[in-house]
Amino acid sequence: MRSRRKLRRTVGLLLAGSGALVLADFGRELIAVDRCLDAGHVYDYCEGRCRDDVTHLAHAPYAASRKSLLSGAGALVILSLGLIVLGPRNK
Repeated sequence: MRSRRKLRRTVGLLLAGSGALVLADFGRELIAVDRCLDAGHVYDYCEGRCRDDVTHLAHAPYAASRKSLLSGAGALVILSLGLIVLGPRNK
């Protein structure tokens, strides 16, 4: 039973950590975009910076500009699911 609790805690931490990582990055970018637009500039999603030398840029989806972050978070979720499926079992 003790190993089951430890596994549950580990899986919970992995899932919460991957979710927190993605949400923190998304929130950081959201605040940067808001500050940039409030200043009357244009936010470049591909470069992740505020620009005042252009008047319009195409919007890039979050998943397109953060492929490695989302891949890493997805790997943590898959690892967590693997621990759930292959974890200790009752004999």
